[in-house]
Amino acid sequence: MTQKIYICTHTDFDCPVHHPVYEVLDARKLFPNDKAPNGVDALYYSELLSYKWLADHPDTLPDIIGFCHYRKYWEFMDDVPNLEALIQEHGCITLHLHEVKGSVYDQYDRCFFFGDMDIAKAIVMFRHPDLYPTFTRMLQGNTFYACNMFIMRKADFLQMMDVVWDVLQRYLTVIDQDIQDRILQHADAYLNKASRKGKQVAHQYRMGGHIGERVASAWIMHHFPHPKTYAKIVMEKAREHKRL
Repeated sequence: MTQKIYICTHTDFDCPVHHPVYEVLDARKLFPNDKAPNGVDALYYSELLSYKWLADHPDTLPDIIGFCHYRKYWEFMDDVPNLEALIQEHGCITLHLHEVKGSVYDQYDRCFFFGDMDIAKAIVMFRHPDLYPTFTRMLQGNTFYACNMFIMRKADFLQMMDVVWDVLQRYLTVIDQDIQDRILQHADAYLNKASRKGKQVAHQYRMGGHIGERVASAWIMHHFPHPKTYAKIVMEKAREHKRL
C-alpha cells in the first residue's frame, strides 16, 4: 500500500524529518494569492484548505494518508512505524487526547467565540445527525484530538473531509458576511479574550481551522473508538509570513 505523511506549511522552515514517507505540502504553491477558490481568505480554513485540495484530487492520493505541520510532528519522527499494520489494527492513528480545563466548549469560548461553535453544532445536528451525539459528548467533555493530525485510509480521509468541509461551508452561508467584518463588528465576542493571542484579528480569522479541528475530532471518535495514538513534538517557530 502506498503511504504519505504530508507536512503542511505556509512558510519557510527547516525540515527536521527525512524519511521518504514525508512530503512537504506548501499552501503558498497551492493558493499563491492566499485565497480559497471561493474567494475567502485562506486563513479561515487554516491547514484544512490544503487537506481539501488533496481531497479534490483523489486519484493522486496514497492508500494511507497522514498529516503533520511545519512545527508539529509525530513523536516517532523518522523512526516511522509500520503504518499499514497499525491502520489494519486500529483504523486510525492520531495524537494523544488533548485535555483542557473545563469542557471543550468552555475552552473554545475562552479562546474564540462560542456563537460560532453553536452554529457548527446546529449544522452537525441537521446535516450529520449520526455524528451529532458524539460531537455533543465531545463538547461537553474535557478532551479532544487536537492539531488536525491523523493518519488513516484514503477512503476514510475523503469521507471525513466531506463532513468537515460541509460544516465549514455552511457556516459561511449562515453568517452571510465577510469574516473580518464580523470579527471587528463583534469585538467583545472575538477580541476581548483573556489571552493576548486571542486579541489578534488574524488568529480569530482562523475559526474554520479550529471548528474543523473539533468536527474532525468527533468524526474520529465516532468511527475509531480505539485509535493508535502518539505524542507530538513541537519544533522551533519557523519564519512566518504576515497576513491580514
